[in-house]
Amino acid sequence: MSGGNQLHLQNGFILKSIQSEQDIDRLALFNKRIHEGEDLETLVRMLIAAHPYGMPHHWLFIENAQDDRIVSSVALIPWKISFCGVTLPVAELGFVGTDPAFRRQGLTRLLIEQFHRTVERDGFVCSFLQGIPFFYRQFGYEYALPLETHVNLKLSRIAAHQSSRLSVRLMRREDLPVIGALYTTCMEAYPIHTKRSAAVWKYLLGPSLHTEMVHDTYCVEDRRRGVTAYFRIARYGFGEGLILD
Repeated sequence: MSGGNQLHLQNGFILKSIQSEQDIDRLALFNKRIHEGEDLETLVRMLIAAHPYGMPHHWLFIENAQDDRIVSSVALIPWKISFCGVTLPVAELGFVGTDPAFRRQGLTRLLIEQFHRTVERDGFVCSFLQGIPFFYRQFGYEYALPLETHVNLKLSRIAAHQSSRLSVRLMRREDLPVIGALYTTCMEAYPIHTKRSAAVWKYLLGPSLHTEMVHDTYCVEDRRRGVTAYFRIARYGFGEGLILD
């Protein structure tokens, strides 16, 4: 199965990838309904249509032929990582969900098998996911790292601002080259890290602002040297408190 094709399954199901704007609409609404408590509709649309690595054929779903209703779906989300200085294309398995009325019929397994075929066909070196620990062992994945590692810091423990040379302001579009260079320099300290091209930064500072992944980006500016640091504050996230990353 390649982009635009479909695979007829048993029991009146059809495995497809996105072929039209209507498919995007249906898949976005399906994810909104299945993943209750998360505002995924806009995020799905932006990842498909606006992300620089987004490919419609990377979004897979199973349709009930009787009423053309989507009953299960997964997505292949492309990333580029640096592994000891070598840039590698990797694939995230995401947006896994099945309508409760159609669970325990092996639909997720069929989709993940097609996902793995797509990973191999499109030249990704490996795949990973963020999910329930050990649940995905049945699909060949092992638990590796905890998510959302963080440090809790009380505001009272932060020293008062002393320097008259430094100021904090919201990032402006013209700051992008400096911010991108700061990110690249800082990430070089880590053997494995995510690569962010100018196109990815433009997505994060543009279309992503309309999704639940929205961040406010601030620059730390030195009166003499210009922008010397930046930080981002997530408007939504896990836990309480102000989330800086």
